[in-house]
Amino acid sequence: MRTIRELLDYIIRSRNEMVRVYAGHDYPVMAPPATLESIARAEAHVGMRFPPSYKEFLLVSNGVRDFADEIDLASVEEILRDEYAGVTLEIRDIGWQIGERLLVEGFVIGGRPGYRNVFLIDRTVEPDQRGELPVVYWSDSPGLSAASFREFLEEWCVVSDQLLADAHKKARAMPPGPPEPVRPRRG
Repeated sequence: MRTIRELLDYIIRSRNEMVRVYAGHDYPVMAPPATLESIARAEAHVGMRFPPSYKEFLLVSNGVRDFADEIDLASVEEILRDEYAGVTLEIRDIGWQIGERLLVEGFVIGGRPGYRNVFLIDRTVEPDQRGELPVVYWSDSPGLSAASFREFLEEWCVVSDQLLADAHKKARAMPPGPPEPVRPRRG
């Protein structure tokens, strides 16, 4: 089984390759690890113990910028900020409007203000014997789901592979760009 670090490294390498193929996107950036003390503050703030694999992620990388299109994985400091509370309220409001319990009760671990794409820890179910909870990607409807954050990263590796293959296919189908200008030789 791959470690959280190996999974993150794989996903970020794939995303960097996609960015290279589709110039113009931002590269993902892993933050330095969180401390156990900052994780405990965030857990107290949101009123839940983080599942073990999610906590392991935070101890490897305290959030990831541009993890996926329109999705950042939140750091513990972001979870404590008003902006995070605003994202959570936006998502819960959508959940109330459409009757989606997962959005109302889920714990948002990834997203951006103004976007509907989010990663959520599903608090509508009881934790398993290891303390793990399912993680779900939601974008106008529930999408990719896994039994834990670790398994979610495993599945996201598969998604990353498919997105990268699609990016290469589209790049091959695009007409070549303009030729490089010919510069006069000196001398």
